[in-house]
Amino acid sequence: MTTVEARGVDQALAGMEAGHLMAGMPLTDTAEAMVRRIATGESTVEQEVEAARRRALARMDPQQRKPPHSP
Repeated sequence: MTTVEARGVDQALAGMEAGHLMAGMPLTDTAEAMVRRIATGESTVEQEVEAARRRALARMDPQQRKPPHSP
């Protein structure tokens, strides 16, 4: 990635962060890192969603990880 491309990513992230702050939802470091990886092509949205899902499941009680019962 060139310096110009990196600057564009930084500017886009700054705008997104400002919008989140104005909405009262500050951007977390984790979310910023995810967006940066997507914006630079390091990963895809699908990969980041799956990684977030795995992190969330790892924090859950094992009993809660079971899929809900089908009707």
